[in-house]
Amino acid sequence: RAEYFYSIALNFDTLYRESNSLYENVFINLSSEKLNLKKYDETITLLKKGIRKYSDNCSLHNNLGLAYYYSTKFDSALYEYNRAIKLEQNVSSYYNNRGMVEYHLKDFTGALNDFNWALELKPDLRDTWGSRGMTKIELNDNEGAVSDLTKAISFDPGIGSAYYFRGIAFSKLNRITEAVRDWKKAVELGYQKATELLDRYKP
Repeated sequence: RAEYFYSIALNFDTLYRESNSLYENVFINLSSEKLNLKKYDETITLLKKGIRKYSDNCSLHNNLGLAYYYSTKFDSALYEYNRAIKLEQNVSSYYNNRGMVEYHLKDFTGALNDFNWALELKPDLRDTWGSRGMTKIELNDNEGAVSDLTKAISFDPGIGSAYYFRGIAFSKLNRITEAVRDWKKAVELGYQKATELLDRYKP
């Protein structure tokens, strides 16, 4: 229903210059709803239209980056996040989002730098702690990975993936008992990918 009403609102432009931001926000809100509904192609089309009118709106670039990211078009996503950050340099989520793209592009150093910035701006970003932990595994900083993933778990103990990756970090530190314990917890929480590693480390 939100998508429906925002779509209607998009058909009306304002006659009042001082209220132009209302129309601008329709693009942001409608694209957010389309992202929630996983209508990524529609989101991309909509946001390209919005950016033609409001090229300096960092939220539009960020949402377009998200649409590209979920469509696995990582190079395009990176371009949009770069534009968003150039326009507004103090939004933690922009750095987190760009870090995730860099992670998928295997630029782990760039990802680490962006996750560091995101946490500098907003230290309680649960997902960023987990993502930085995953990145540190790729950079062979396994002690740091354990620390970050433990922090992520402290925010929300119900995330199976955090236990899975912390188990990987433990295993690289040859702390197999702790690794197996984490993988068992990951499976208990529904993260079935950990089953493969549990089978590998059966006594």
